[in-house]
Amino acid sequence: MKLPALALAFAVSLLASAQEARWTQMSQQVEQLREQGRIAQAIPLAQQTIQVAAATFGPQDRRVGLSLDVLGVLLTEQDDFADAETSLRRALD
Repeated sequence: MKLPALALAFAVSLLASAQEARWTQMSQQVEQLREQGRIAQAIPLAQQTIQVAAATFGPQDRRVGLSLDVLGVLLTEQDDFADAETSLRRALD
């Protein structure tokens, strides 16, 4: 492998690692908000975790499914059953 290609591969790896850390941090914050009963604040952040996971790892990545599952639970706690069902079904896909 040539040096520029190796440097590019390393840069891509660092970016993915940074996005993994961002997704993990956001997911932990969603859980903290949920535990504090701050569901309305947790929902938009949970939606962002889905976007970060899909953009970084692809729409079929397990992190997308996990984020969709968490969003579905949050929506259920808000009695938004139709949107919760949509999110949970997407998580299963």
